[in-house]
Amino acid sequence: MKKKIIAIALALCMVTSLLPATVLAASEGDPQCTVTEGCTLPNGHEGECVLPEEGGEPDAPAACTKTEGCTLAEGHEGACVLPEEGGEPDAPAACTKTEGCTLAEGHEGACVLPKEGGESDAPAACTKTEGCTLAEGHEGECVLPKENGEPVVTMLDGVNTLAAPRVGAVCTVGGTDYVTLQDAFADAPSGSTIEMTADIAGMTTDMIATVPVGKTFTLNMAGHSITVDQAFTGRPIVNEGVLTITGNGTIDSSDSEAGGFGAVNNKGTLIVENGTYRGAKYASGSSLRNTGADAVLTVKDGLFEEATCAIFNEGTVTINGGTFTGTTCSQCNSDIWSYTIRNYSEYSKMTINGGTFTGVQGAVSASIGYLEVNGGTFKTVACEHHGTAATFYALYAAGEAGKVLCVINDGYFETEGRQTAVLIGNDNTGGDGGINAPATGIVRGGTFVAPVGVPALKGAERTGDPQITGGTFTSDVSQYVPGHHMAVEEDGTFVVEPVTQAVGVAAVGQTYYRSLESALEDAENGETVRVLKNAESAGAALAGKEVTLDLAGCEVALRGPLVAGEGAHLIIEDSADATEGKPTVSKDNKVTYDAGRLYAAADAGMSYVAASAFGGSITLKSGIVDGLNADSFALYAQGDVTGAADVASTVTVDGGYVLAQEFALSAQGCGAAIRFNGGAAEARDNAVIGGNGSNAEGNRRGGTDIRITGGTLIAHIETSGYASCGVYHPQEGTLTITGGTIYSENGCGVLMRGGEMAMTGGTIVAGGDPVFVGKVGDSKVVVTPSGVVFDRDAGYYDAPNAKVDIGGTAEVSGTLKAIDVLDTKAQNASEQVDVTGGKFSSDVKEFVPEGNTTDTDSEGNFIVVVDKAKAVAEANGVGYTTVQAAIDAVANSDAAGTVKLLQSKAESVAVPAGANVTLDIPAGVTLTNTNGAHTITNSGTLAITGEGTVDNVTHAKGALVNLSGAQAVIRGGMLTRSSEASTSASQSGGNSWYVIDNHGTLEIAGGKVVNEGHFSSLIRNVGDSAAAKAVLTISGGEVEQMGFIAVKNDDNSILNVTGGVIRSNEQAVQNWTQANISGGRLEGNVITWAYGDQPSETNIAGSAVVDGDVAAVNYMDAAAQPVVNITGGTVTGSIYKGEHKGSGGIIHTAADSTGADINVSGGTFKKPVDPAFCAEGFAPNKDPITGDYTVHTHAFVKTEAVAASCAAPGTEAYWTCSVCGKLFSDEAGANEIAAPVIVPKTAHTLVKTEAVAPTCTKEGSEAYWTCSGCGKLFSDGNGVNEIAAPVAMSKTAHTPVAAWSSDGSNHWHVCSVCGEKLSQGTHTFGEWHTTLAPTATKTGVQEKNCTVCGYGVCATVPATGTSTPQTGDPFNVWLFVGLLCIGTTGLVVLTGVQLKKHRAGK
Repeated sequence: MKKKIIAIALALCMVTSLLPATVLAASEGDPQCTVTEGCTLPNGHEGECVLPEEGGEPDAPAACTKTEGCTLAEGHEGACVLPEEGGEPDAPAACTKTEGCTLAEGHEGACVLPKEGGESDAPAACTKTEGCTLAEGHEGECVLPKENGEPVVTMLDGVNTLAAPRVGAVCTVGGTDYVTLQDAFADAPSGSTIEMTADIAGMTTDMIATVPVGKTFTLNMAGHSITVDQAFTGRPIVNEGVLTITGNGTIDSSDSEAGGFGAVNNKGTLIVENGTYRGAKYASGSSLRNTGADAVLTVKDGLFEEATCAIFNEGTVTINGGTFTGTTCSQCNSDIWSYTIRNYSEYSKMTINGGTFTGVQGAVSASIGYLEVNGGTFKTVACEHHGTAATFYALYAAGEAGKVLCVINDGYFETEGRQTAVLIGNDNTGGDGGINAPATGIVRGGTFVAPVGVPALKGAERTGDPQITGGTFTSDVSQYVPGHHMAVEEDGTFVVEPVTQAVGVAAVGQTYYRSLESALEDAENGETVRVLKNAESAGAALAGKEVTLDLAGCEVALRGPLVAGEGAHLIIEDSADATEGKPTVSKDNKVTYDAGRLYAAADAGMSYVAASAFGGSITLKSGIVDGLNADSFALYAQGDVTGAADVASTVTVDGGYVLAQEFALSAQGCGAAIRFNGGAAEARDNAVIGGNGSNAEGNRRGGTDIRITGGTLIAHIETSGYASCGVYHPQEGTLTITGGTIYSENGCGVLMRGGEMAMTGGTIVAGGDPVFVGKVGDSKVVVTPSGVVFDRDAGYYDAPNAKVDIGGTAEVSGTLKAIDVLDTKAQNASEQVDVTGGKFSSDVKEFVPEGNTTDTDSEGNFIVVVDKAKAVAEANGVGYTTVQAAIDAVANSDAAGTVKLLQSKAESVAVPAGANVTLDIPAGVTLTNTNGAHTITNSGTLAITGEGTVDNVTHAKGALVNLSGAQAVIRGGMLTRSSEASTSASQSGGNSWYVIDNHGTLEIAGGKVVNEGHFSSLIRNVGDSAAAKAVLTISGGEVEQMGFIAVKNDDNSILNVTGGVIRSNEQAVQNWTQANISGGRLEGNVITWAYGDQPSETNIAGSAVVDGDVAAVNYMDAAAQPVVNITGGTVTGSIYKGEHKGSGGIIHTAADSTGADINVSGGTFKKPVDPAFCAEGFAPNKDPITGDYTVHTHAFVKTEAVAASCAAPGTEAYWTCSVCGKLFSDEAGANEIAAPVIVPKTAHTLVKTEAVAPTCTKEGSEAYWTCSGCGKLFSDGNGVNEIAAPVAMSKTAHTPVAAWSSDGSNHWHVCSVCGEKLSQGTHTFGEWHTTLAPTATKTGVQEKNCTVCGYGVCATVPATGTSTPQTGDPFNVWLFVGLLCIGTTGLVVLTGVQLKKHRAGK
């Protein structure tokens, strides 16, 4: 308020200062102001304004008697008194009204504002407790009453220190109470912890609580219990969601003897952390039931008792601890009894890691599914009523309901009864045996205890398979221990532990075995079984795997054979053998070999040592296989002896030594095979390798395959009247000898009574007494000591079909004969023996085919040589009287061979499919066709070499026809048709055809193909179908036909020309399909034809030279286009498109015609290339130096567009080819231009500058327009009148103000525009004149004025009295100055105050 009064006073002073000095002038003794005007009281206040005494403070405010303007809190009333001096203004009055004081709803009390210094808005004390919620910041004690009025809960500072449950609540969830567990499971949010707050007693069936699907809860029992009434049926809790039970509570349904099945039925995921769980003993239930394949139960701890069983599982259970007790007894109740833990579903999987399990009937059973025990104590104990009469197994795993697997890694298992502690399997066919499914028990550890005389663990003979590799037992369990473990007894206790190296007989890696058979059985595919010491073995049968048996220098006595069955491969070797399987055989055929040995035990009664059977195989790489004690063989390959099926069972000897009394090796039955590639084999009293069989159907044992490629076979005979054999072959089958040595002493090297023998290498020696004879096998026919004996006299079933072929480098000798044929019945047996090569100890001319003969070498050996007089061809050193016989000999050899013509021959020949024949025709030798056939028909693989000729003289027949699928190459010689009608259709009887007709794959790499025909193409290349295309490649040689087409590339074919020369004065190539010409020289035209809807294409590239025209011709208005693509090479003739209407020849068509397509993107040309033939992006060009024509891809250099302006025209962007210099308007080179495209000048872009009016100080200018592009100026907006500069406007005259301006000396007029002084001059004063006459006491005033401007000068006129006062009163002047200062200050202060109010939003 003071600020307002001061501001008003200052404003008053300011106004007063504006009054003329005369108004303020007063002499001493002026009276005080008694009017209140100018005294400012606060707005709305009234009072008396009294100006102060002299010297007092001005403007002191009067006392305010009106309360208006005093602000009390809203809704409060009181007296407003302005403060004493020094007090704070606007202090609020004491409030006598409670309005505005907020108490909590439902509370009552007095609202008292605080005393001075107290906190404002302090809350009142609450005197009502109902609904006790105190407002924030209020204080007081809130007390809730009991029913009798006594408080039970105190709330301090708004915090409820103890919540009281609702009446009857049994559990709570986050402060929300529930009177039933069902309600909590149904209503509480998933993820909640439900805490029991009271016991639930007498639960009825309708109160069963279910955890819904999709919800997750933790049930904290908090030490409480759930029990049931006597009529209850079921389990108190059913879980279909995820439930964890903790809090050491009890869930017990045992009060319902008939319906109290147990505690919890789990259908979802249940975790039991602790607590006690019970059911009724004979209610046929379980404390916990894990129901369904998807149910998951985890037990961490707890007590499970009294129910029929503790846990019944159909899903997945993990038990980590707890105590599980079962007391049911089949003697006490024959209808209801159980094991304590039961696994009973095909999906059940139970893992027990710990806990204590006790039962009378038994502790744990698994009747199906999977059970794994990693720890825990399991006991079956005596019944308190019946003792051990019904005490069975601590653990029982039997397939009563299905296949079961039980794995025991650890644990303690004990029985007090008369049964075993652990039983695997149950063979009972009725009752508790169930369906007798197999049960496997894998025991890796644990302790197994049973009374004396009772087995600690037992497996049922038929359905049980215990496999024990660890653990401690009170009885011997060796029968269940695999070979790599053993049961060691110490003080009546048996500990199962791995076999050590010191004890082991064999090893697989670092696993040691007590027996070889166990090691072989356990070895995985690809593993090696290493023998550790000399030992015996019962033998083994392998199937479906490859195993290596390393004898490692040891000897193994077999009491049973080793058999490699279906899918098995047994490899026998000796890693200790320094020779790597190479025995030493002396000149007198004695074997020296020190290696590990696999042999038949003397009293074992074995037929053989090892056999491959049913599709298995055995390979001996090193070591000894000794069958001296075997009844029949050392190694046996057993096929299907009935001949009904081909069973490929193989015995292979790559090294080592096979020894036997009768047969070292035998192959019997269809599919049986022997491969003897190295090492040595010896028979003491029969044949080294033998077959078997009889004439009886079903016992012929034929279909064998014996191959000898190396090694040494040594045969002896000990039995009187019998002869030895290196190989005895009485059966149908094949014997192939390509290497190795076969020696027999007093017998024959090979005895053939059936089958086919083919010998192309190796050595056969029959030694001993030359007059020795003896029987072999069951035949009475005696054999001689000859290298090879072919016996027809024995009359074996396959003798009529038998055949002996000897050739190549074979060497055969005998003390009697090299080859002996036993044919006393004159059955022409000699014709079944064919000798085409080799060395022999006796003459074999009778067995040599026509075209050959015998001779002797320098050592006196008989050899086969070609009979030059009779043979026309030679193949692999054998002469033949026909070319076809020579070809067939090569074809039958299963190897590539060369047939060399020895003289000209008229013969049509054929190379069969699968044969690989080189036909060598020397210079001067001609092969000409006969019988009106093609000269050479090839179905296999054929090469023609030499400098001779292949000719054909028959109409419509060729020199070479290469059939579909066949492969042929011409590397030399000449192919022609010497009787071709060369000048007219009637010449030679109209004889005409192709020299070569190719349907397969043919390459001409050399030689010459030539004819003089005018009616048939020289070579036709045609495929049999789109899937069987013919391919002709010309990479060398010469192909020439003057007068007609040289090469016709017909339907379904591909022609590749990469070299050579093709000549024709007509068409060098006529292409109807696909031709690729990348090399060679074509002296003639290359024309591509299209017919119908069959497209054709010729590609010319690389180094190819076409010395002729290249054309694409559409035949008979074909829908398809002939296409020619030239990317390289040289063309000397023209390039054109054409059409042929069927007669009249080729008609050239326009380059841009659509019937054919030519694309040139490379190459060199002697004639210009039409631009229409250039491929996209290419253009013709001429080499200025050579004059050759080429095509090129434009190499564009872009010239950027030049923008047109108002000053000059522009140009569009364009591209210049750096090769040909042509210009194009596009980057693709599609639009050629003669010169850059001009863009006309643009119009001026004018910006107006407004006119500037002239003034008296500077010139003006007219409006003008400036071009923003070129900068030129124009006087008009159309840009027509160009000006050099803006048009100037002259300055205007000054405009003087009419009134004069002056100072003490001069006067002037002022220009109203620029302020310049005009008409300045010195004052010209007139005379003085009096303006205020003086008085006696006061001074007067006089004045004189300028006669021009009226400027006046004043002077005082002295008073007429004694003094002479000056004009004006000095006091009044000072008063005026003071008031002026005060007024100014007041104005400044007032302005400041108003600004502050404005800023404060007032």
